[in-house]
Amino acid sequence: MPISQIRWASDWISENNVLPEKTMSMPPSEIRIDDQILSHVKTRLHSPVSIYGNSDFYARIGPEAWIRRELLLHKTIAEMGFPVAEIFGEGWLDGQYYYLETSLGNEVIWRTFCRDYKDGSAVSPENFRHFAEVAYRYANSQASSLGKRLGTLDFVTGIQAETLFSEVPELKEIAGAAFAKSEDRLSAFPRVFSQGDFNPHNIFPKGVIDFDMGFMAPFWYDLVTAIFHTYAFPPEWIAEISRGYEFTEAQEREYFEMIDRVAIGAWLPKISGFIGDFLIGRMIWAAVRMHDCPLLQKWRYGKLEKIFGMYLEDEDFMGLYRE
Repeated sequence: MPISQIRWASDWISENNVLPEKTMSMPPSEIRIDDQILSHVKTRLHSPVSIYGNSDFYARIGPEAWIRRELLLHKTIAEMGFPVAEIFGEGWLDGQYYYLETSLGNEVIWRTFCRDYKDGSAVSPENFRHFAEVAYRYANSQASSLGKRLGTLDFVTGIQAETLFSEVPELKEIAGAAFAKSEDRLSAFPRVFSQGDFNPHNIFPKGVIDFDMGFMAPFWYDLVTAIFHTYAFPPEWIAEISRGYEFTEAQEREYFEMIDRVAIGAWLPKISGFIGDFLIGRMIWAAVRMHDCPLLQKWRYGKLEKIFGMYLEDEDFMGLYRE
């Protein structure tokens, strides 16, 4: 079957609007593969897949169909040059399928950013450089993937726009109008396969994880959200999760100058003139299905309605977005 016709995990979830039944309601705290002990890291909320690891490698384990789909996607984007872990094994364990991948680092960059910010109110130049280097590799990989479709999920489905309309029906009109405007503006950019949640929570010093919920999105959607994801959290503890860090103006400027160079090389418009348009879709994605964090969801929805109104009136909303 062509890679463009493969149905990823995100396709199934979107089409059924429910979460699949977990195969391990209480996953074991440890598993043993090839004489190696791996500790439970997490079991995903949106798919019946658990992740185990140690300092050297990780295992993703679950129903065979799910794991084989992820494995095919992983191998495909690795061949395209995306900064992902190396696959070095697969097999069966206790009736479930797994594959093994090398470690991309000891911790996600988000944790180092939070420590930097707590210690000195700024992300350190060294840790920002690690982040920017991965983002640059990712941007060039997306550029090289132009014209290739992976999976069947489109942008409007990937950001869960219909979920927003069902969760808060009173926002349907203004949200639909704002998204339509952003889609029109972003028609200048081709669609490319996107991780969908590209931010320091999913970035290690050596690469990126968790492509299983990826979808086709306008070129640069992921690269914009990587910088602005932190503003999806309040600066103070008024919700379940607060903002852990912010970039300096100089770091943002350096980042977008770097990405614009990739855009020029790919004969595309500079990303810096479309940042607000990209954030409309990101705000929808960030607000929906947040029932585990009701205070955070309420805060996001309140901000979203104001920003959509400003966007439709061609007002600059970046100051409000950063609050």
